[in-house]
Amino acid sequence: MRLSDARFADLHCRVVPGVDGGSPSVVKAIQSLRALRSEGVGALVLAQPLEPARHPGSMALRRRLDELQAGYERMCEAAAGRLDVPVLHSGQVIRIVDADDVRRVAEDPRVGLGGSRFLLVEFDRDLRGEPLKLIRAVRSAGRELLVSHPERCRFPWSPNPLDTVRRWVDAGAYLQVGLASLAEGGGACGADAEALAWSLLEAGLVHALSSGAHVEVASLPVQHRAVLGRLARCGGARQAAQLLGGNPRRVLRDQLPSPVAPLRVPLPV
Repeated sequence: MRLSDARFADLHCRVVPGVDGGSPSVVKAIQSLRALRSEGVGALVLAQPLEPARHPGSMALRRRLDELQAGYERMCEAAAGRLDVPVLHSGQVIRIVDADDVRRVAEDPRVGLGGSRFLLVEFDRDLRGEPLKLIRAVRSAGRELLVSHPERCRFPWSPNPLDTVRRWVDAGAYLQVGLASLAEGGGACGADAEALAWSLLEAGLVHALSSGAHVEVASLPVQHRAVLGRLARCGGARQAAQLLGGNPRRVLRDQLPSPVAPLRVPLPV
C-alpha cells in the first residue's frame, strides 16, 4: 500500500509503551501500528496522557513533557525506515478541570497535535470544571480545542446532553467522537455513549473520528473501515471521508476543520 492510498488520519491513539494506556512493549506497539497502516491509516498522533493537576509548577510540567517527548522519540526510532506503519506525530490528550492549568499547558510550544495550535482535551466524565469556562480559557490562550470522546461524558446536571454539547461547539470547541462508540454491534462504550454519538452525527456537530484506544493488551482494535462502512450504509460516505481523513489532516496542517453535514439518514434498528 502506497502512502497516497492511506485515506485515514487518526488524531488520538495510545500505543507508546510505558505510559498510561500504552502498549506493553515496543514490539506490541509496532504490531498495532502495522495493523493501523493495513487498515488505511496514513497519519497517526501518538496522543499521550497529560494531566496538569498532577504536575503542579512549571518545572514539574516541563519534566512530564520531557518524559512524553522521550516516549514519542522512542517510537519514532523503532518505526524509522518502515513503510508498513503510519507517519507518526507527537501529541497529548489533556485531562483538565481547572482553567489555570489550561493556561500553563498552552504556554508550552511542545503541547498540541502534531505541533499545531490544537489541544486535544478530555473533560472529566462528570463534567467537573465547567467545560464552557475551560473552552473559553483555551481560546483566550490563542489555541483551538478538540474535545475527545464527548459522547462518553455522563452529563449529571443536564436533561439534554445534545443541547449541552451544542453549546460547547457554539463556544468554539470542535468534537472528536471515538470509533468504539460507532462500531458494529455497539455496546463497547455503553448504550448511552452510542446513542449520543449518533445524535451528534445527525446534528452535524462532530468534526473528527479517531480510535481513542488504550492498548494495555497485545493488540489494538482497528475499526476505521468498519465505521466507514456503517456510516456509508446510513448515507454518510461523504461525511465519513471528512471525519476519518479530511478534517484530521486539516488539524495536522494547523487548519480549522471543515463543517460536516448532518447525517440525515438515521441508523437502521
